[in-house]
Amino acid sequence: DGTPVNNLYVPIGCKSAYEAASEWDWFENIVEMEIEIEEVPIVSANDVNIVNDGVTWLSINMENNKSILGFQFKLTLPDGIVVDTDKNGKLQSVLSSRCNGFTLGLTAQGDNNYKVDCISLQNKEITGTEGELVKIKLTTNGEVSVGNSTITLSDIKLTTTEGTETITLYPANYTSKIAVLNYNLGDVDGKDGV
Repeated sequence: DGTPVNNLYVPIGCKSAYEAASEWDWFENIVEMEIEIEEVPIVSANDVNIVNDGVTWLSINMENNKSILGFQFKLTLPDGIVVDTDKNGKLQSVLSSRCNGFTLGLTAQGDNNYKVDCISLQNKEITGTEGELVKIKLTTNGEVSVGNSTITLSDIKLTTTEGTETITLYPANYTSKIAVLNYNLGDVDGKDGV
């Protein structure tokens, strides 16, 4: 409310940038100091290739330095690429061994968006500190243009504990590439031969 605040502590080497920014001028004193920033886990997706009318598996991975009890995110796919369904219309996905005892939810949200959430009903932790969490089977509608497009993971939320409290972490959004090919991998001449 316009009341001056004595000190703003900023990472070493950033003082001049804060002094130059008008948003921070209500601090009377900007002090550089070594600030320990807690690492937020990274949730990522691998780059994949797909052939029109083909399928591929998108791997969702996590690097974490603390115990994670569950996750959720929004998956946005390019036009013409969808999550494949089985003969009963169920969206196809598989949890990795890191998530034994967890329940996975995968639902279509429209406009190329899917919601993915995974929890343990027994309050288990995801095992390990890096590697695959879930694989999602993708396919095309057969009319996708050849070339690279973007897959986006957004609205990522991870559940963890701090002391006796359950808290939510918000990793950064992540983008990966999907390359749509007009030939099968290994078919160098495009004539079903190797």
